[in-house]
Amino acid sequence: MNKQLVVIDGAYLFGPLNGINRYSREVVLAIDSLESRGKYIFQIVVPENLKVEVKFKNIEVVGINTSILKCDEASLRGWTRKCAEPYARRHKAYFMNFTGSVPLLLKGYTCLHDIRPICFDREKVGRKPRFFKIKFIINSIFAKLLGSKIVTLTEYSKKTIVDYLKIKSKNISVNACGWEHIEGTIEDISIFDKLTNVVPGQYYFSLGSLAPHKNYRWILEVARRNPKCVFVIAGGKELDVWDDNQQVKESNIIYTGRISDDEMKALLKGCKMLLFPSLFEGFGLPPLEALALGKKVAVASSSCLPEVFEDTVSYFNPYDYDVNLNELYRQEVDSPSKILEKYTWHNNALNWIKLLDEL
Repeated sequence: MNKQLVVIDGAYLFGPLNGINRYSREVVLAIDSLESRGKYIFQIVVPENLKVEVKFKNIEVVGINTSILKCDEASLRGWTRKCAEPYARRHKAYFMNFTGSVPLLLKGYTCLHDIRPICFDREKVGRKPRFFKIKFIINSIFAKLLGSKIVTLTEYSKKTIVDYLKIKSKNISVNACGWEHIEGTIEDISIFDKLTNVVPGQYYFSLGSLAPHKNYRWILEVARRNPKCVFVIAGGKELDVWDDNQQVKESNIIYTGRISDDEMKALLKGCKMLLFPSLFEGFGLPPLEALALGKKVAVASSSCLPEVFEDTVSYFNPYDYDVNLNELYRQEVDSPSKILEKYTWHNNALNWIKLLDEL
């Protein structure tokens, strides 16, 4: 039996391991590790001069000449339309894209993690958010005209896509994140040598890109009200998180900046509790990673978080700064075992095979 070729857009390899790139890499690694990929063979297409550090056992990496792109080679804007998609069309392949670009004249899927730039009105509108908003609108037009297949991470995200982009529910599938990558991460405890005021077991930890929707204002205000507690915040910083470009001034807040996965695991394992005050999420990976490490977790009662974590975490009002941290820590929650069994990269990979069968 001839097998169907599936071409995976390697655009996710261009940047750091943020939420979208993390999801993309782990999905592909999980598909690569499946005992059987059904009737499919997989290729991942990348620029021919891109150094691919990830090693695959069952997926072929194909380099494509990017000379057709009239753009900054570092950003490779236009890569998907001008290089990846034409390659898939020439080879009559199914197409998988993880960065929200709807395939044109191709059978396949695009993964739309969330539509925050459109439906989250608290986002400050700068050049970059405006670009993403326009991109979402253009892609939604293509999706509706072509009846494109979309994958998102939660039922909440699916509902927002239906409500705001008016894409038919039947064309949207849900395939969530997993946590197994945290097992393979080697914790780097030397981070505690760099953060001399941070004592394992005696600090609250928050993790994520420091963008406005992540609501780190909540951490700042809670820290002011709890001067004897230590709060560690890790993630890439955007100055407009703080009003008037305010820097973190509270003496009990320690901002680490960007850290490695190994350092992140050490801080996550060493914290008293993970605090996740985000106002809008497509899934919420850090709380899942924390649960996998056996940590206490408290999240905002917002967007998809109650759907994902059910009764396995504590919840707080993300607009209430007078929260009692001790009560939050002592709150009884369910065992995370059901969540950890449900949300795995292995299950995600199996779901992708089923989705391809539906094309």
